[in-house]
Amino acid sequence: FSVAVAGRATVEMFNILGQRVSTLFNENAEPGRYYNLQVDGANMASGVYFYTLRSTGRLDTRKMMLLK
Repeated sequence: FSVAVAGRATVEMFNILGQRVSTLFNENAEPGRYYNLQVDGANMASGVYFYTLRSTGRLDTRKMMLLK
């Protein structure tokens, strides 16, 4: 992911019930830089999850499928 404005960015994963299962990123992020994240699904069940990116002036939520 990347951000347009410098500041705190958070990427969190939620299960289908809306419970937070993981915080993947919670740091200051700089514009013009791309951040790569890896999900360790070893302790997670296969299924649908949602991830949310929050940063200055931005809130994106996307769906993902975890298959084992």
